Amino acid sequence: MKSLTLAALAASAAVCGALCGASAQAAMLYRFTSPAYDSVTNFQPPCGGGNCVTLPVGGRVQAQFTTVSPLPPNLNWSDDVVPLLTGWQISNGSVLLAHSTPGVRIVNFHIATDAAGRITSSRISVSRWMDGGPGPHAAGDRVAYLTAHSAHTYESYTVLNAPCSTLGTSQWGVPDTCTGFLEPPNERSRASYAGGTWEMDAPLASITDATLQEGNAGAAGMVFTVSLSRAPLQAASLRWRAVNGTATAPQDYSADSGMLTWAAGSQAPRTITIPIHGDTDAEPDETFTVVLEDFVGMAGGASTVGTGTIVNDDVALPPPPPPPAGATPVPALTAMGAGALSALLLAARAAGRRRVRKNHNPPEETP
Repeated sequence: MKSLTLAALAASAAVCGALCGASAQAAMLYRFTSPAYDSVTNFQPPCGGGNCVTLPVGGRVQAQFTTVSPLPPNLNWSDDVVPLLTGWQISNGSVLLAHSTPGVRIVNFHIATDAAGRITSSRISVSRWMDGGPGPHAAGDRVAYLTAHSAHTYESYTVLNAPCSTLGTSQWGVPDTCTGFLEPPNERSRASYAGGTWEMDAPLASITDATLQEGNAGAAGMVFTVSLSRAPLQAASLRWRAVNGTATAPQDYSADSGMLTWAAGSQAPRTITIPIHGDTDAEPDETFTVVLEDFVGMAGGASTVGTGTIVNDDVALPPPPPPPAGATPVPALTAMGAGALSALLLAARAAGRRRVRKNHNPPEETP
């Protein structure tokens, strides 16, 4: 299961952080923001007991969490990311819950990522007993329930002072967790939102396209530029590789690969130079790509694939013009054998000598 892989990743990151130096792993911060609440219903005094709190009209959910290293790519909701967490917090505008808040429980913490490790969807739910006590608690005790759900996942809402209906042990082994609650009118405050979005608090790396005339011989460098949206707070790196398109390696270019690195605080662009091999063949323009991947301390930006275009600079020879109208076609000499060509040349020379003798008239002698 990938959960075991993530746990191993967290453990290795912690060990390497102590032994390998700060640049070996890059901690990451992820931020969540929801739209403004689209509906808010607050309790009505006396609210039926508990610790009554109102939610702000026009408020929103804001959340964040940190990890020992960037989230792996292509996570799905069955993967357990909790072993990677170093801290988290969620606010609904009235209550702030964090990993260190007394009585807080993680109910759900499911994350999905794309191929670049960016969060595409989330289902995060946490609860806290409103009394803040250590428990044990019973059905009817009041809870706060906060979520950080992305759009099109589950219903997105936050509830305060709701009577707990179901108690149990969380999937991470924490007892005294409220896993279900009731919502009696006028006794709880509730707000809903349309789902929020995540951003990675890290630089975004993008690569340009590039174009170069191929030349007739030798090799010339096609240059791609990789830039960051901002300077990284810690050392960051990525890998790149060239991939065939209509241009193929090694005939048209050199399919290289490598790594680019940035020190903490450095935003200077980096360049990738690909050797392009010249020739004299007339052919269409050809393309290949340079792919950015394996991001550490950063994420993929607007473009992680750069297209290189090799522009043809050779001209094909035009076909020979057609013979004039009425002209006798001349046999193609290149199609004749060596003996036939030699006989033709000898016959032409003999005919020339005969014409000279025929036209030669010696002078008359004077008596």
